[in-house]
Amino acid sequence: MRISKSMATTTTTENMAAEKEGNRDIVGKTTVCEEEMEYRKRYRQCRMLMEKRELIRSMTEEEKDELARKMAASEYLDLTCDWAFKYVFQSHPNLLILLLNDILQESITSVEFQNTERLGLEPIDKKVVFDLLCKTSDGSTFLCEMQKTTRSDQRDRLFYYGSRLVAEQMKAGDKKYVLSPVKVVCIMNYEDSHPNSPEDKILYQYHMLEIETGEAFGNQMSFHLLELPRIMRYAQEFDSPVAGWCRIFRNFSIFARTAAANAPWFKELEGAMRIRGLSNEQIESYFSDMISKDEMLPYLEGSELQGYHRGLREGKAEGLAEGKAEVAKALLGIGMPAKQIVSVTGLTVEQVEALR
Repeated sequence: MRISKSMATTTTTENMAAEKEGNRDIVGKTTVCEEEMEYRKRYRQCRMLMEKRELIRSMTEEEKDELARKMAASEYLDLTCDWAFKYVFQSHPNLLILLLNDILQESITSVEFQNTERLGLEPIDKKVVFDLLCKTSDGSTFLCEMQKTTRSDQRDRLFYYGSRLVAEQMKAGDKKYVLSPVKVVCIMNYEDSHPNSPEDKILYQYHMLEIETGEAFGNQMSFHLLELPRIMRYAQEFDSPVAGWCRIFRNFSIFARTAAANAPWFKELEGAMRIRGLSNEQIESYFSDMISKDEMLPYLEGSELQGYHRGLREGKAEGLAEGKAEVAKALLGIGMPAKQIVSVTGLTVEQVEALR
């Protein structure tokens, strides 16, 4: 039996289409398999690191599993994590320049990174380690800090940091005081208190001004606080670059699906944020920082308080008392002040102190 030319052509075309479809299935399955293997590897890394942390070992297996799964499944870095913040912006200075220009309304074209550790002039001086420190060609100093959890001393801390950077500009033998500007930028994953401020204001900038006339004392030092959670009450999602940065820091995965992701600089940022592009050592450093005491504070507060409130609903007096003590111990272990623990648990200061 002879196959006609038209039938042969049709058969060949169908075979080629089937083969192409089959190859697509193979590629798809291979990709899924690779992603699954990558996920499992990261999950194992998380669990191994957790066993080295005393704070994490006190969590239930379900809580550990939930946390490990969440971290292993993440496609992108969490920029509110110190390690990720430093890694992304130090390895991609163009992105740091873009961030600073958007927040400060500057026209920075290049930055030179500086040593972030300060030991102090005297042995009794407090050692300081900054997050990101850089200078520009005009001598201006830019300090960029990421603060994930609430600090009651945050403003004093930032003022101290800025003052150290101002003071170190003068050297022995200098006869004239000539100071270059120091600009302290802090990205905060919590809301500070601003009694007379609109609720949807996200950027707070402070300079030294004369009280009555508003005359500037000088440009020696300024502070710029970007408070990320306030973006939730922001009227327009992307009507300013600063609002866009808030979205990036809060949830990059969502931002990546918006029209703003078409910006020319987005490809560099997206590549820098991908966990899959990191080495095993970098992933381990990132995960280690993610489950450190400072980074785990919000998570532990949430999980411990959920258990506490479950106890309240169930009305088990004995279990409630034990639950309060366990919550207090956990919060003491992560450095929360006794007064704050009192407001969380309802225990007295004496009861909290007795648990130390």
